[in-house]
Amino acid sequence: MPMNPLQKASQIDEMIRSSDLCLIYFSGSSCPICEPLRRKVETLLVSFPSIKSGFLDAEEHPEVVGPYQIFTVPLFLFFVQGKETLREGKYVDIRELADKISRYYDLFSDNREIGGRR
Repeated sequence: MPMNPLQKASQIDEMIRSSDLCLIYFSGSSCPICEPLRRKVETLLVSFPSIKSGFLDAEEHPEVVGPYQIFTVPLFLFFVQGKETLREGKYVDIRELADKISRYYDLFSDNREIGGRR
């Protein structure tokens, strides 16, 4: 599932607000691992269809990184109902990232099912 390209803080804010589960990826054009890592995570996200995702080149849009405290790339921010619940950066292990996302995804899905039965 391809990530949506983002260019403004308002786009990130809107994605976070409009999604129960959201993954934002900050990369850099001079980062040699950033593009291959994004493709791997896009493949990973196929298993999590409820997660909306987007990416932003932090070097091309430096005005956006301050509010999110981005000091290095690559960096993933995962939000659950608008709250940052996971921050993974620099050296990202795809399996560990998948496990962490899966835990939140399963918890959120279970809670929605329980709430839907009432």
